Amino acid sequence: GREYDIRVRLRPGQRDLDAAFGRTWVPNLNGNLVRLSSVADGVLSSGPSSITRRDRSRSIVIDADLGQGAGLGDVLDATRRVIAAHPLPKGVTYEFVGQAEDFADMGRNMAIAFLMAIVMMYLVLASLYESFITPLTILLALPLAIAGAFYALFAVGTLDRLGVLAFLHRIHLFHVANLDASINLFSLIGMVMLLGLVAKNSILLVDLTLQNIAAGLDRREALVAAGRARLRPILMTSLALLFGTLPLALALNEAGRFRSSMGIAIAGGLFTSTLLTLVVVPAAFEYVDDLRAWIEGGVRRLGGRGAP
Repeated sequence: GREYDIRVRLRPGQRDLDAAFGRTWVPNLNGNLVRLSSVADGVLSSGPSSITRRDRSRSIVIDADLGQGAGLGDVLDATRRVIAAHPLPKGVTYEFVGQAEDFADMGRNMAIAFLMAIVMMYLVLASLYESFITPLTILLALPLAIAGAFYALFAVGTLDRLGVLAFLHRIHLFHVANLDASINLFSLIGMVMLLGLVAKNSILLVDLTLQNIAAGLDRREALVAAGRARLRPILMTSLALLFGTLPLALALNEAGRFRSSMGIAIAGGLFTSTLLTLVVVPAAFEYVDDLRAWIEGGVRRLGGRGAP
């Protein structure tokens, strides 16, 4: 049950390569021993104690931690500006690894997720409404929600830098003095969730408007009637989602602070999209519907011209 630390070393005469250089034998590719002095010259010089390589090239790794309130993207941009202001010597290159490399991969993967979510939503809506133009009205809510999410993150980050959150924390009006309002994995996941949450407001408006038009109402009358009928359901569902994400956004405990950016992004996107959807979608519906009618009329004219 005892453990002994054993350190193995060469004999003093074997450790002196300068004195034993002419008597040292090394194997070649064929496994035969040749004198080291036959293939190399012994020169006394200094060198690094260890050599780090990356992609078969010598590399120097510089590690750094983020300061309080600093974002990884902002730090990377600042580092690039410093390197651009002080060009590296010829033959020397740089690249960001570690968390910076993971951050770049996350950005690419989330961009693909955003694109796939929008494409899938568009295809589903196009198949349900049997139109390639009508879903564009519904998808107008997506940029409104994403803009609201960015604005909410910026606003909370500004309040944090100004010390407002710390003041509210000291007077016991706010539980956490330092929320995470950066653009990270959690906030990006929240924005992907927003794509599916905010489209339902547009669907409620557009679907009832189309039903009213099919029932014989004028387009503008159909829009007004749909807005009056759908105002309460839109507010009820949006407010329920908004207040449901507030505990996540407020980070009621220290462990939830790292996920608070998700709640902030969702709450900000829901708030702005709910308010702006009630104005933008009805206003844009007429223009999109005119575009749909113009395209369908052009297709009918081309089909009639080619008929015998």
